[in-house]
Amino acid sequence: MRKIVLTEWISLDGYVAGRTNDMGFVGESFNDEMAQYKDHIVSSGDTLLLGSVTYESSAGPGRTA
Repeated sequence: MRKIVLTEWISLDGYVAGRTNDMGFVGESFNDEMAQYKDHIVSSGDTLLLGSVTYESSAGPGRTA
């Protein structure tokens, strides 16, 4: 059986984004340890599901869903 693993950036007060979908709080605290964790989680699966906003920001210029 496969399992689903959810990884999500969330602030200590429970927000995943600001009022204008700003996620600046992630960049402000992102460090090498967090990058290693993210890489481990992403590379351990065989399928990656992204929301549309995350996909759009990860796909690069000119690529859309």
